[in-house]
Amino acid sequence: MNLRELVIKTLVEVEKNNSYVNLLLPKLIANLAKKEDKDFVVELTYGVLKQLKLLDYMAGKLLKKRSKLPPFVINAIRVGLYQLYFLDKVPTYAAINETVEAVKRNYRGFTGVVNGVLRNFIRRREEITKIDVSDEVEYLAIAYSHPEWMVKRWLNQYGYTKTVEILKYNNHQPNLTLRINTLKISPKAYCDLLNEKNINFKQLPYLPEGVVILDKVGVKELPGYDEGLFYIQDTGSMFIAYLINPEPNSVGIDACAAPGGKSTHLAQLMGNKGIIYAFDVHPGRLKLIEENAHRLGINIIRCLLGDATRLKLPDGVNPNWILADVPCSGTGVLARKPDARWQKSEEEIIKLSQYQLEILTNLSKLLPPEGILVYSTCSIEPEENEGVVENFLRKNPNFVLVKPPEWFFNLGIVKNNYYLRLLPGEIGDGFFGVILKKLC
Repeated sequence: MNLRELVIKTLVEVEKNNSYVNLLLPKLIANLAKKEDKDFVVELTYGVLKQLKLLDYMAGKLLKKRSKLPPFVINAIRVGLYQLYFLDKVPTYAAINETVEAVKRNYRGFTGVVNGVLRNFIRRREEITKIDVSDEVEYLAIAYSHPEWMVKRWLNQYGYTKTVEILKYNNHQPNLTLRINTLKISPKAYCDLLNEKNINFKQLPYLPEGVVILDKVGVKELPGYDEGLFYIQDTGSMFIAYLINPEPNSVGIDACAAPGGKSTHLAQLMGNKGIIYAFDVHPGRLKLIEENAHRLGINIIRCLLGDATRLKLPDGVNPNWILADVPCSGTGVLARKPDARWQKSEEEIIKLSQYQLEILTNLSKLLPPEGILVYSTCSIEPEENEGVVENFLRKNPNFVLVKPPEWFFNLGIVKNNYYLRLLPGEIGDGFFGVILKKLC
């Protein structure tokens, strides 16, 4: 199987079964011996998924009857066009010949179609790549390859300039961001290890344990993975633990905890002293939390099976704080999950906001007076963020909003005095968080 064939089959699987490419791809490339082959497969797969709408628009100009083509052939055309349009480093003959060869091995009768489309693109490139659309929403949706409903929402919410910034950010390859595990090593000592390995990086001035890796390296190529010296976590996600800012020896609940990024960060801020009850509804995902905590040398996390909409705490547990990092549409992290933009719907956002309110309402009952409840999402949709919180406060006057620490204001990411709201590209991925306090 050549590399293009592997990419095509991955795309077919993602499209057919709504599989998550970030979970599927590592298994498929595990047997590839060369790092450059693995990198190429990842780049091509993620690139096609990010540029899907634009690739299909161009293919539509070159095909007469696309609907009659098998999914393998459609995805082969996408793979070929992506290489020809976006990957200057791939020679034209290799992009065409290797893609056609993959089709020949699987759908021999369609080799002529694929070969013709790709060679026709070369001849008519300027015409094919021109977007002949006058409607603003449709144009942006094609040019930046996002669903039209998503583009329309963001134009209404954030205006043209900010929307284009978000669209561009979602299509770029974000850098790897990691959280240094200060339970095992100081930020300076870990940065010394990176320097020894000649890995380029930058420290985050506002998060001393945060480091952005500027080179293209795999997670396990970084120093200290097996030893638990770091955890992969985006900047916005790291901010959430600081909204709680837990004291050592406190008792906390992470109600939707898997895979454990925020639980382990909270444990780190607590100096591995106290106790965190980490809940998730899926047993397999609880195992991920346990594995991550073990690797990081954290022993204060207790993993429990539980549904956040009807969570019950163990007898005698009286939490100082609760984190509700709720399931959401994930529209703030589309740069890292390129398949997700095609698997969402606007209707889903409304359903999710109702589900999120149900979770928040249930968790609020578990908190004693003076306790802190932090609500967070990786969505940039107001219905899932401010909308849920405002709805909750209307029904629960015994809760009030609390301002985040002053340094959040200095970063310019606090809206209306209380809401931490990051849009994609402002600092990193898109995130939302707010602190609620129970009065009585």
